[in-house]
Amino acid sequence: MLATALGATLLTSVAMAVGSMSQAVAYLEADGSDAYDKALARITRDVRYAWWVDTPSPTQLRVADIANRVTEYYRVGNSLLVRLPSGDEGSVVTGLDSVSFAVDAVQRLREAATRSVGGTIYSLPAPATADGGLKLYPGYQLALGFIASSNAGAGSVAGLNESLLGFQPTRFDLRVARVSAAGLMRIDFYPARAPGDCRPRPGATSLGGFELAVSGLPAAAVLVPDPFGDPAAATYFAPSAVVPLAVPALPAMLSPGTAYTAVLTVRASSMVVVAGHLSAARQDIQLRTSSAAAWVQMTGVVPFLVSGDRRLTATSPYTVADAVHAMLDPTVGSARTASAPVYSQALATDPWMGVVPGELAPAP
Repeated sequence: MLATALGATLLTSVAMAVGSMSQAVAYLEADGSDAYDKALARITRDVRYAWWVDTPSPTQLRVADIANRVTEYYRVGNSLLVRLPSGDEGSVVTGLDSVSFAVDAVQRLREAATRSVGGTIYSLPAPATADGGLKLYPGYQLALGFIASSNAGAGSVAGLNESLLGFQPTRFDLRVARVSAAGLMRIDFYPARAPGDCRPRPGATSLGGFELAVSGLPAAAVLVPDPFGDPAAATYFAPSAVVPLAVPALPAMLSPGTAYTAVLTVRASSMVVVAGHLSAARQDIQLRTSSAAAWVQMTGVVPFLVSGDRRLTATSPYTVADAVHAMLDPTVGSARTASAPVYSQALATDPWMGVVPGELAPAP
C-alpha cells in the first residue's frame, strides 16, 4: 500500500503539472484533412495525462482526470463527438466512415477484504521408520511444537501467493489410545520458547485448552502383556487410528511465524499410549515425567495435525489500459491513426502501483 501511495503521488504530480484536460473543450475547426490530425492530437494529449482511461466499446473512449471527472469521446453516425464532465456535448470532427479505439492492457492488483477459510495449519507426518506405542503415565507431559507459515499458498491471482494473517485451531489430530479405563487427559496451547524448541516459554500461561475423558478414546492393543498382569508394565502397539480432538475457541487468534506448543498432560489415575516413530533427538518434541521435572528431547516423532480457521489476505486483479490506439477513417482521404501511453500506468512498473479506474488521487 505504501508503494501504491508513493506511485500515485508521483503520477498526481505529473498530471497536475500538465493541468486538467477537461477544464475546457476546444472544438476543432480546420480545413481539409488537418481536422482529423488535430482531433487525434487532442485525443492523444488527453490520454497521456489522464488519471485513467477505458474503452467501453470500440467506438467509445473515456478519459478521467485526477478528480475522476470523465471526458468521453464517442461516434454517432459519421461524427466523433465529445461529452465533457459538465455534460456539455459537441462535435469534434465529421465526415467519418469509421472510428475505433483499442487499448494495450496491464494488470493492477489491490487488497480485497480478508477472508476466513478452514484447513490444515500444521502437520507433522509420520516418517518411514518403525512405529511403536509411547506410554504416558500419570503426570507425564508431552510437548509438541508447531509453527504456521505466513505463506498461505496460491490465491485467486495466478502466480501470487496470499498471506496468513492469523489462525484459530479447531481440531487436533493425534494417534492416541487409552490404557486406563477412566481418567482425564488435557491439551493446552502455549507460546513456545523458540522455533524448533517446543518447551513452553518461561512464565507463559496457557493460551487455551481442553480436557477429555480417556474413556472416549479407543482401547490400546497389547503387544507383550506383563506376566503379572500390570497394564503399566505391558508393551503396546502404536495406536492405528487417528483421533480428531475438538479444540474449543481460544480467546485470541494465533499468529503465523510464531512458535507454539501443544502440551498433553496425563492426569492422575490415567494412562494413554501415543504413536511414536524412531528418529534422531528432536527439540520440537519433548517429554517430562511431571510438571516439576526437566524437559527431555525425544528420540522419536509423534505425528499430529493442527487444523482450523485461517484468516487470509485476498487480492483483486484489475485489467487497465496503459496505451490507447485511435483510428479515424474519413469518407474522403486515407485513414489516420495515433497512439499514446497513459502515463499514470506506463510510469508504474509494479502491478501494485498504477491507477485503478475509480480510485481517487491522494491529497497533495
